[in-house]
Amino acid sequence: RLGIGDVLLGRAIGQWVITLARPVEDERGLKGVLAVGTLLEHFQDALRVRQLPAGSVVRIVSEHGIVIAQSDDPGWIGRDLSNYFGMRRPVGEGVNEATVWPDNVERITGFASAHLAPWVVSVGLPKEVAYAAVSSRLAWGALFSTIALLIAFLIAWMFSGRIVRPLRQLGDDASV
Repeated sequence: RLGIGDVLLGRAIGQWVITLARPVEDERGLKGVLAVGTLLEHFQDALRVRQLPAGSVVRIVSEHGIVIAQSDDPGWIGRDLSNYFGMRRPVGEGVNEATVWPDNVERITGFASAHLAPWVVSVGLPKEVAYAAVSSRLAWGALFSTIALLIAFLIAWMFSGRIVRPLRQLGDDASV
């Protein structure tokens, strides 16, 4: 089985590293362990997504709440978010309501657990960006509804004049 180590700051190179290990076995059993240290800087490059709106963040967090990678700022690598209220480790996948992230930006967060590693990948969209499309559609819907209501009242007023006028005339003729 694949073993994934903790996020560590490499003493010799001064960069964040994560160790991946796999046992080497033969028919008699374990022969050794093959371990490879991977620079987390490579994860940073993979998270740069051009299609996301401004202020959006993609983050990978380990099972212990340590930031493995973050798309907007490599300075977050290695930070412990396990005790941060808004960044509690979710299980499975889904969407959280608007939550204030550690950088004090309120984001709507979608998250999913990784399949081969005990990590959570989350994407945070700033609340203003996420609600902008909804607000725009709501405004257009309200405008069209108001126009439809005005047209309906105009048509009702025109038809009521054609119905009420003859009824008044009939009432006047009947009272004479």
